[in-house]
This record gives sequence, structure tokens and C-alpha cells, in this order.
Amino acid sequence: MANKATLARGASVEIEGQVVSPLTSAFVGKVFVGAFSYFGDDCVIGSCRIGRFCSFASSVKVGLGEHPVDTLSSHPIFYGASNGFRIPDKIGVARDFSAARHTPPIIGHDVWIGANAVITRGVKVGTGAVIGAGAIVTKDVPPYAIVGGVPAKLLRMRFDEETVAKLLASEWWDLPLEAFVGMPINDIESTLDQINALRAEGIERAVYQKQVTRP
Repeated sequence: MANKATLARGASVEIEGQVVSPLTSAFVGKVFVGAFSYFGDDCVIGSCRIGRFCSFASSVKVGLGEHPVDTLSSHPIFYGASNGFRIPDKIGVARDFSAARHTPPIIGHDVWIGANAVITRGVKVGTGAVIGAGAIVTKDVPPYAIVGGVPAKLLRMRFDEETVAKLLASEWWDLPLEAFVGMPINDIESTLDQINALRAEGIERAVYQKQVTRP
């Protein structure tokens, strides 16, 4: 494990197996990171759940706070966050975070997120999805979809509908890493056949050690 990211006060990160993150990236919420996922420089990761084999390019932002725009002011001191300022007691009104749009994002397995992309709260990114560089994701992304733009929109699917269904059913991300030795991963059908054969043989799912880190 090479998790060297900065942890903000109050943050906690549960890491499954090997995860790589540089010192220049920061976790600022409660985060779960699946095995073999990694982060580029200058990422800022708020509360969220991240699957296995995810690739984060540099400067990705996930699940960070948003300011209200339908109150007197959008400044945080008016909704219960002092942000380091010395302010009078009983100023402002605490925000209601019960709405679904405030829930932590869920990022599936094998998701590739391009540089400078932003994933907002309340969003689910399906397994196998690709988020283009600079995209701002405000809505759910289907499995194996490629999205881009501001706001992010579907560009195309990685595979046809039948292949996507087979990939999801295979749950290949749960296999032990050694199972992929020699697999022709550039030949999807052959790879799926081999994975199905392993499943039929009763191969056990990979279980990785988990570690919780706090500042």
C-alpha cells in the first residue's frame, strides 16, 4: 500500500488491499477505496465509496460541499459552518442534508476518471464507466458508459448491451489478481469464457486486508 494522501481534520479513509495515492492529494470526508484503485496528483476526495481497479487522473474532485443559492446568502457562516471565522452564536440556519442530492457519491469498479473532472454529491457512477477530462458529472452514469462535457453527457458506450451484461454478471473485479495471469484481456469474449470457467471451478473471491486511517 502506498497511501500517502493528506487527511483533513475529521476525515477517515478505509482502504482495501493496495491503494496508491500521492501526498499532493487529499481526503476530506469519510471514504472507502477498493483494492488496486489509485489517484493522481492534486485530487480532493470528499465522502464517497470507490470500487476496485479505479483510475483517478490528476485534479479530480469528488463529493465536495455545495453552497445553497436559495437563501439570503450562499456564504457558509449563514448555514452553520464558521470556516475559521469568529462569528456570533445563533447566526444562520443549519442546512438539511437529508435530500438524496446530498448523499455521498458511489463510484463502481473499473471506473476511469480523467483530469480535472468533478463528480458531485448524490451521483452514482456505474462500473466500467469513463469520465472525460474536465467533465462535471451531475447525474448518474450507466455502467460502461463514456461521458464528457459540462454538464457531462453520454458520448458512447464502451461495449454493446449484451457484452456489458456479461461483464457485469462476471464480477471479474472480485477474482484474485493471480487469476488474470495469461488472460487475453484484449479479447473480451475469450476472457469472459475463461472467467466463467474459473467460476464453474469454484474459484474463491479475493478478500483483501482493510485498514482505516485518520488524521
